Amino acid sequence: MAEPKLTPEPKPEAEPVAEPPASPGTPDGRTPGDGSETPAEETADHAEETADETPAAEPSPTPEPPTTPEPPAGGPR
Repeated sequence: MAEPKLTPEPKPEAEPVAEPPASPGTPDGRTPGDGSETPAEETADHAEETADETPAAEPSPTPEPPTTPEPPAGGPR
């Protein structure tokens, strides 16, 4: 006699695991200066923060047009 096939019961929707809220310091939730970052990471974070605060260099209002040699006086022959 064949064994009855077991039908898998429908699984309830798995609830998404709630991640702890990230602190405003870093995207992964670590707070700068709390010792969870290496000095290199601290420096990189600080460099990014100061880069955001530093105004960008003003672009020149109009680029210099390329200099073209003037035609000789009297025009083309």
